[in-house]
Amino acid sequence: MMVEDLLQQLVKMVAKNNELTQTLMEKVEGLQNNVDGLEGKLNGLEGKLNSFEGRLNNFEGRLDSLEGKLDGLEGKLNNLEKDMHTRFDKVERQLKLLESDFDLLYAKTAEHERTLNRLKAN
Repeated sequence: MMVEDLLQQLVKMVAKNNELTQTLMEKVEGLQNNVDGLEGKLNGLEGKLNSFEGRLNNFEGRLDSLEGKLDGLEGKLNNLEKDMHTRFDKVERQLKLLESDFDLLYAKTAEHERTLNRLKAN
C-alpha cells in the first residue's frame, strides 16, 4: 500500500507540476506579448526619430543657405556703405565749392553795388 500511496503522491505532484508549468507558460507568453508590443513601439519611435533627424538635417541645410545669403548681403551692405560715404564726401566737397562761389558772388555783387552807388552819387 505504500507504493500505491507513493504513486498517488507522485501523480498528484506531476499534475501540480503540469499546472505550474502551464501557468508559467501562460505568464511567459504574456511577457512575450508585452515584449513584442514594446518592440513595436520602439520601432515606431525609431522611425519617428529618423524622420525628425531628417527634418533637422533639412533645417540645418536651410540655415547654412541662409547664412551664406546673409554673408552676401553683408558684403553688399559694406560696399553700399563705402559708396555712400564716397558720394556724400563728393557732395560735401561740391557744397563747399558752391558756398565759396556764393561768397565770391556776394562779394562781387556788393562791390558792383558800391560802384553803382558811387556813379549815381557823382
